[in-house]
Amino acid sequence: KGGRDYETLEETRKRFLRDLCTPVSAVTREDYEYLAKRVPGLCIRKARACCDTSDKSIQVVILPYGREEYPSLPQIYQRILRYLEGRKLLNTKVKVTPPIYLRADVRVKVRQKKRGQEEEREAEVQRMFKEALDYRRNKAGIGDPIPYAGLFEKIEALPWAAGVCELEILPEGEGGGARYPGDDILLPERGVCVPGRICVELI
Repeated sequence: KGGRDYETLEETRKRFLRDLCTPVSAVTREDYEYLAKRVPGLCIRKARACCDTSDKSIQVVILPYGREEYPSLPQIYQRILRYLEGRKLLNTKVKVTPPIYLRADVRVKVRQKKRGQEEEREAEVQRMFKEALDYRRNKAGIGDPIPYAGLFEKIEALPWAAGVCELEILPEGEGGGARYPGDDILLPERGVCVPGRICVELI
């Protein structure tokens, strides 16, 4: 009892429960992602664990922080593999890989309630798509689908927009072949979307 950081019994109980929920070994996908992002000495922006069916291994995809347009994975990041090797199940194979950057081109036609300020409106729509499709910097995870319906509704909600006549989002690049189930555009599990050419037409 006593001391500068005295802990009550209730605080001790909460800390104990919190420690129980903190993974120290890699079993689930979430465990691999949690542990990979906590390797000392590395700057990791995002991580995703997925199963590689070709050799039945766990593939941990790492997006590091970087100033370059398409951040690569320097050799030092193989430290993650050594860190996970000591925490995985015995017969599990693990590998650490960089993401696949997929450029997404956009073509959108928006009907205006009233003409005027076309340049500012066009810039606003382009900025909206650049932020939404830049998975390197926004909150979307590696391999997350592109929310087609959400972007459609976001444009329609603009105060000057009377409706969206056309919206086409086309991911390209290595590992492409995105599908459109429902209202989402699926990306490969290693896919990181980056904004490509954005063509805005106002009518």
